[in-house]
Amino acid sequence: MQKCPGLDLRNVRPEDIEVECPFCGEIVEIWPPSRGIKCPNCKKWVDKRGGIPSCADWCSGGEEMVRECLGEERYREWKESKQRKEGGDV
Repeated sequence: MQKCPGLDLRNVRPEDIEVECPFCGEIVEIWPPSRGIKCPNCKKWVDKRGGIPSCADWCSGGEEMVRECLGEERYREWKESKQRKEGGDV
């Protein structure tokens, strides 16, 4: 099995990031190596990159690797977000 290069914690520099939740406007604080956090107000997933594609969007390992890397809940949220961006029903 391939290992995601984004999981190498030697490259992580601790730095908190404040992001506005696009769903409710709450300011959430995200610390590396997290790529996002569940908003404490509305409970939706907030990505630290906003609209910038994540590694899941361009991963050459296919959706099975993305599912394994993200876990079921985040995979489902990523899949729903991807469908919304493409204009499909969720």
